[in-house]
Amino acid sequence: MLKESGCRNQLLTVSAYVFAIIFVVSVPLAIIAHNSIRVIFSSSVLSEALSELFLLRGGVREQLVEDFITSGWLEGYPREQGNPFEFLNTQDRLQITQTLFPDEWIRAQVQAGFKTIMEWIETDEQKLNLHLDFGPIKQGLLAGGSKSIVDILVNSWPNCTRQQELILQRSLSRDTLLKVEFCQPSGDLSTQLVEHFNKVFLEFVRNIQSDTPFLGEVEDSNDINALAAVKTQLLRLSLWLRWLRLVPLIVAGLIMALVIRTWVELSRWWGIAFMLGAMFGLLLVISVQFAGLNALERIILDPGGLQGKPDSYQVVVWSTIERVLVASAGHLIFVFILGAGLFGGTWAYARRQKKVRSQVVLQDPEAVGETQEAHSPPASAQAREAPSPPPVKPFDPDELSGEKEDDPARYPN
Repeated sequence: MLKESGCRNQLLTVSAYVFAIIFVVSVPLAIIAHNSIRVIFSSSVLSEALSELFLLRGGVREQLVEDFITSGWLEGYPREQGNPFEFLNTQDRLQITQTLFPDEWIRAQVQAGFKTIMEWIETDEQKLNLHLDFGPIKQGLLAGGSKSIVDILVNSWPNCTRQQELILQRSLSRDTLLKVEFCQPSGDLSTQLVEHFNKVFLEFVRNIQSDTPFLGEVEDSNDINALAAVKTQLLRLSLWLRWLRLVPLIVAGLIMALVIRTWVELSRWWGIAFMLGAMFGLLLVISVQFAGLNALERIILDPGGLQGKPDSYQVVVWSTIERVLVASAGHLIFVFILGAGLFGGTWAYARRQKKVRSQVVLQDPEAVGETQEAHSPPASAQAREAPSPPPVKPFDPDELSGEKEDDPARYPN
């Protein structure tokens, strides 16, 4: 029986150590999962990160500006030169970008888009209806923004030669441009060129729908199935992250049920485990902070594309990861303080109880003996009962009868 009990206790102890290791590993993973949910599935956080992607200088917004203006008034013209924006300096480029796509408009559209995506994930709707509100853009361009943009572009071009001016003059007299050469004529011809480009650009702006579908009209079954697959993956990711947050709580409960019976055991199995898990998580966060950016560059960057410049997509992805890491580091520090407080508090309590018992022994040893007797096991109670009476000689009838005959003094009559 003792052997069976000893094997059982040993098995419980081994199981407790296994669960403790799982607890140490799962604590930082649960914290990272919690912060990932708060970042990945938060429309405000993601919209802010994506807005930074659009607002980066030399990033997506400037490319959208070039595509928007080129399709507005240079789409139908044969071009002799490559890019009308290559002559702009940094200040002029920034002014055109701010005039066409202001920062407030970018942030509003991105935030509205992510809000729509989060609502779409929580519903059974298969189609994703994202829309862009071009109403403020049209109002700004029709109120003089178009003229300002065209004027800045034309003034950035190099001066025209005499032959180029003759070609432009002949083309403008016919109210059409047979060839577009990106050069700035002199005098009234420059004003006529700006007015012509502005007229064409304003016609393009008026034809833009104020509420434009971002993805177009999604009617193809393949596109719908692709959107449904994306939604399924996002929901699956959310489910796994939410379950991962519960693992430390479950493991901590199992450890308590197996081995924790006193405050000292609580400090050892929970306090130390909390501290070790927090230290492991902080080490993991620091490692990702130092090595993650280089790994992300190798994954995202095109080796022959940007020639050492940071990719805009990398900036967005890394800023999102960095939010998770910073929040997780703060939570891990709190967990370490919690574990240290639990360990130190229970250790101080146990030491105080030991000190109280030692003082009682020094002051009143009898009281301590009475206390120990009061808490002694029931088996020792019989030892403290009254002693047994002395042995009595067995009763003998013959001895009693002989005593009557031999003792006449006892019976005088």
